[in-house]
Amino acid sequence: MSNADTDTDPDRVWQAFTSKHRTNIRRVYKNDIEVRHGRQELLNDFHRLLSLSWRRLGTPIYRKAYFAEILERFPETTRIFIAYRHDAPVAAAFNGYFKDTVEGMWAGTSPAHQKLQPNYVLYWEMIRHACENGYRHFHLGRSSVDSNAEQFKKKWNAHAQQLYWQYVLNGRQTLPELNVNNPKYRLAIALWRQLPLPATQWLGPL
Repeated sequence: MSNADTDTDPDRVWQAFTSKHRTNIRRVYKNDIEVRHGRQELLNDFHRLLSLSWRRLGTPIYRKAYFAEILERFPETTRIFIAYRHDAPVAAAFNGYFKDTVEGMWAGTSPAHQKLQPNYVLYWEMIRHACENGYRHFHLGRSSVDSNAEQFKKKWNAHAQQLYWQYVLNGRQTLPELNVNNPKYRLAIALWRQLPLPATQWLGPL
């Protein structure tokens, strides 16, 4: 898990980034990327982006009603952020807020717009929003060691925190290999990636 510290002054956070990282963020802004944040009014765009992103990963998606219920039950502590290019949604995140911490819960990027790297602007706008609203920590979520995701999170001056898992083996002699590198999941992942988007949105919740 990666955790970045924020500040009441977002400019101090900005200046703490490397010059290369600041240049990358500015470059993405020049691609006409803008970020909006809100709640139910952004749910349709968020769910479609998450569905596209998770289909590319071969991961089943939750039903839209699940996210709608979270927004309804936690109206003051949840928020959706979406990066748009010419009014087309290209990247999205769903955040939770507790005490002085922002928790990045779900995120996805349009596969067709990955080359634009909209997450540079999306994450900066979310971190700036956290600073301006008094939150001191921004959790960027879990990632595997030495993965591309971990390298991206380090650019935000996030420090890694080891997570530990405990299993009830229930008679097994070995730990279950619940990861995408397990060969027995490869066929299912490959097939999922080929399904039409509406099929993944119907089958995923099941």
